[in-house]
Amino acid sequence: MGGTSADIWHYNGEIEKKAETKISDIFIKTPILKIDTIAAGGGSITKYENKRFVVGPESAGSYPGPVCYRNNGPITLTDCNLILGRIAKEDFPKFFGKNKNLSISLPETIKKFRKLFLQVIKDFTNYKDFYQLANSFLNVAIENMSNAIKKITIQKGFNISNHALLIFGSASGQYCCKIAENIGVKKIIFSPYSSVLSAYGIGLSKFGSIHQYSVEAALQKNIINKHIKKIKKVLNLNKGIYKEIYTLRVKYYGCNTIIPIKLGNKKIIKIKKEFLKKHKKLFGFNYENRKMHIDSIEVEYFLKIKKTVYFKNSRNIIKKEIIYAKSEVYSDGKWIKIKKFSRNYFIKNKIIVGPAVFCDFNTSIFIEKNWNMLQMPSGDYILKEKKCKIQKKVIFISEKAYS
Repeated sequence: MGGTSADIWHYNGEIEKKAETKISDIFIKTPILKIDTIAAGGGSITKYENKRFVVGPESAGSYPGPVCYRNNGPITLTDCNLILGRIAKEDFPKFFGKNKNLSISLPETIKKFRKLFLQVIKDFTNYKDFYQLANSFLNVAIENMSNAIKKITIQKGFNISNHALLIFGSASGQYCCKIAENIGVKKIIFSPYSSVLSAYGIGLSKFGSIHQYSVEAALQKNIINKHIKKIKKVLNLNKGIYKEIYTLRVKYYGCNTIIPIKLGNKKIIKIKKEFLKKHKKLFGFNYENRKMHIDSIEVEYFLKIKKTVYFKNSRNIIKKEIIYAKSEVYSDGKWIKIKKFSRNYFIKNKIIVGPAVFCDFNTSIFIEKNWNMLQMPSGDYILKEKKCKIQKKVIFISEKAYS
């Protein structure tokens, strides 16, 4: 989650891709990562329209940016987090205002929230202050992101209760615990390089290329072997330098739904079984007397690397010496005192108990009250939801009332 949008991708043992995509009403048949994007970022504009709280899709951008950027911008999710104490002006550089030499402004944000609050209480008298208003906007954004995750996981038959939520981008840390609670995930993983993880990942990624070749023939071993020979001839790769991974895109004859299956050394029987299993999980049924066809073959090749390069997140890059400081945050309708921690806290301690704020040189995480935070041996961090005692309640509903 960055400034303008939140990108969501699911990994369950294999890299999920789209075989085709639609851009400006034109279908492009090329493999891309199956990433869903929604308009929910730090710069997403929050509005009160037609008696509804709306977040996005418009964004304030970097200029004028949020109200707190001192450029007379609109109220955004960043302003909501600032006014509730989830982020602090001390953690921002002095690079704002006309001369770009000031910190972000809390008073300007409060001023605009007061104006909006006067509009809202005309329709909703139960709102007591503008802090509740800011919290409502955050809840809308959290619900939007939670629904987007459910759409690509739970609605497609995946049980994500044992999944972990991997977060990155400078805005993701303010919402991660609430989103995890909404979708039923009990673990959150994030890197100290959270705000620059995309660039960091590109630096560590393997160098390679992906190609696809149309087949449109029956699922048979001789057809697979025939086309792979053609592909090898076209690519003409040096086996000692490059590694190849082949993926079959299989479908039912006469259907457009393509299911990717890694080839490896699998026999046709195993490929068919895997296709039937995936198809049933995705759609809830299988055809009885319909043949399977190969739509296309995808080949991914990349340079062989003897040893995976991984830079451990060293503690030597720590610049701040502050272990923790006191802060206040608005939660559950009231202001509560919490501690604000830096990475140095983990030199002598093992766990941070929420509610708390973890803030380092490029990462800010709001740890909710039911969550604990630990540092992993790699230097990355993990949040775990506390085990709560379940209170069993029996509710009796009369047949008459139910009907």
